[in-house]
Amino acid sequence: MESMEDQRYVKNLLDLNEDCLQEIFEYLEAPDQNQVRKVCPRFNEIIQQIWRRTKILKIDYQWDYEKSQEDFINYIEVVSGVAVKVTFCPLPTTHKFNKAIYIRSRSLINMLQTFIFSNAQELSFHGCVEACHLLGSFPKLKKLELKVFSASPFLSCTYCLLTDQNAFQSLESLDISGKISKVLPNCNGIRQMRNLREIIISHTDLFANWFSELSEVLENRVIHTFAGRVDIMNAFRMPDVKILMVPLFQKSWKYKLLHEIRKYKTLEVLYIYGHPLDQQFIEEFEKVLANTRISKEPLRVTYVRKPGSYFAPLFPTKNSKFMQLSSVDKNQCEEVASDLNRVNRRFACKIQLNPLN
Repeated sequence: MESMEDQRYVKNLLDLNEDCLQEIFEYLEAPDQNQVRKVCPRFNEIIQQIWRRTKILKIDYQWDYEKSQEDFINYIEVVSGVAVKVTFCPLPTTHKFNKAIYIRSRSLINMLQTFIFSNAQELSFHGCVEACHLLGSFPKLKKLELKVFSASPFLSCTYCLLTDQNAFQSLESLDISGKISKVLPNCNGIRQMRNLREIIISHTDLFANWFSELSEVLENRVIHTFAGRVDIMNAFRMPDVKILMVPLFQKSWKYKLLHEIRKYKTLEVLYIYGHPLDQQFIEEFEKVLANTRISKEPLRVTYVRKPGSYFAPLFPTKNSKFMQLSSVDKNQCEEVASDLNRVNRRFACKIQLNPLN
């Protein structure tokens, strides 16, 4: 038997003060918090307090909202005005079309379309084309990550979300992939995003002429940094670019780069990702720079090793006043290689823009 002394230290959850309960309940996911708040009025008030200061919100298919639509709506009513960073994923990312799952997803979308997330500044939207009209519920976004796929093979409707009629005036970063032609059939919407600082396009269903159109839209903007394959780089007019990040996995790409590099007379840094640089390429590169470079400082050329590759880059046998070769720092290698690996696709790029005056 337990002694009286031991029993004095046994406490019920209800005996804890509100600060302790809040700390415990904050570890729970929203659906679990919803169940806890039904235990008693005290727990309900504590959960409501937690919801009212929710800054990071995740809405996905795991909430059993079909059985508790009213609870789900009450939760969204509380958090929609306070959440700053939102993740929306109405379907599993590995989803293959399933009619029952799709209908369930549509139910979620229908419930959300009446809400405005007035304080949200970041949105990670991984969903179907048919849900994209919900983007209009986020009027103050600064960062948008948009990964779009077709949930239903039976629907052919196209949603033009990022057009000049409903452009995101506050948007600073746009990261878009998937079925881009469904939500961004043209680049006019980007023209209206005057605060835009970063554009990332990858894994797309677009064509090369779309990038030419994007180049025209950005004609009056100064491109500071560009990452992408040489054939996409060729579509842009960016004489003032300072940093280029280029994957070079084919021999022909190296010589395309030699041709393109003539345009960038004030370039400061060039990241090359892929196979090691051979001495012949380096010598030809120096000749091009000698005839075109106007900056007094040498071009900093940084070689980024492909993950899993153990080849060392070759360096010039003598110092050059036009080029300074080095390998990327180990601390930066993974991050830079990740960026370059992502844009190593036929139609992909990452662009950073100078702010407008």
